[in-house]
Amino acid sequence: MQYRMLGGLAVTDGDRPVDLGGRKQRAVLAALLFHLGRPVSPGRLQDDVWGDDPPAQPEASLQAYVSNLRRALEPGRKPREAPRVLVTRPAGYALVAARADVDVMRFEDLVAGGHAALARSDPARAAAVLDEAMALWAGPPLPEMVGERWVDDAVARLEALHAEALESRFEAGLALGEHRALVAALERAVASHPFRERLRAHLALALYRCGRQRDALAALADARTMLVEEVGIEPGPELRRLESDILVQSPSLDPPPSPTPRPAPGPDRRDTHTSAAPGAPTSAPTRPATATADPASTVAGPDHASAVGTGVDGVGTAVAARGTGESPTTVASPGTAETAPTVASPGTAETSDPSMGTDPTDHVRTAAPAARGPMPA
Repeated sequence: MQYRMLGGLAVTDGDRPVDLGGRKQRAVLAALLFHLGRPVSPGRLQDDVWGDDPPAQPEASLQAYVSNLRRALEPGRKPREAPRVLVTRPAGYALVAARADVDVMRFEDLVAGGHAALARSDPARAAAVLDEAMALWAGPPLPEMVGERWVDDAVARLEALHAEALESRFEAGLALGEHRALVAALERAVASHPFRERLRAHLALALYRCGRQRDALAALADARTMLVEEVGIEPGPELRRLESDILVQSPSLDPPPSPTPRPAPGPDRRDTHTSAAPGAPTSAPTRPATATADPASTVAGPDHASAVGTGVDGVGTAVAARGTGESPTTVASPGTAETAPTVASPGTAETSDPSMGTDPTDHVRTAAPAARGPMPA
């Protein structure tokens, strides 16, 4: 069985969709899924399903819903056979399933894995894991149940986790030298999450690394205006420090180094010393050809492919395969993400892979606007 809550509640048994019944019965299943493997008391389920407006006999109605769900989830179970999926325990009802079979739990585990990879300075692994997480995000959980108090609380928590995953994925991409391909996706992400300072810092850093110092400072000024006018607070230390570093063109903001082009395979040296037949002309040794890589088309090291599934308003941004000589491209692919490399935190010029590259034009800087001063310390 596969259980889906992101984008709407659904259960499939192989290729067969499972009929989950009406709204209240589906709410029982959703509540049990959010407490996967843990018993939920009948009283708690009644509160979740009916709130302050229970029916005349909520216990009987709940038992009927549980019975119907058991038949739907275990259609082959014999009449007196004990249920194995929706079970009864002393403390209440519990739904038994692997976390990998429930999209919300799988999403949470992948995001945790991505954060852990970033913490140990492995941005490539972080990007791959976070892309897999973003591919699961088909939308906020249980949209058909919005308005229920317990659902709204769960949705708020998961949407915050989704935004954190998005920030970490951009951080991984920046560490891999993907700044050019990330700018458009970052602009969309900032528009969807205008008060998340980490996203705004990623956007400013990406712009700066593209040689757009003036635009980077303008992005930070816009962040300050939004925070001051809408929330009444000054930008945090990360944004203030980033603005100061951009103003002085700190080397700590430079992107990862470009990879050195590798020569193409040359002829086997043994072939150049092969004895020729008497009287036959002797071929001169062939000079190994050198593969010339266009640095402007290289986003990161060879033999890597990357994608960023932003999950913001159904927009996915993919980075073209690196090392193929093609320029990065942008794809509109809702909620999808392909395996991708990773990202480092803003202000870090180091990378765990010396083959990761960037465009040499990134070192071109424009003069800082004379009239603009730094953010207050």
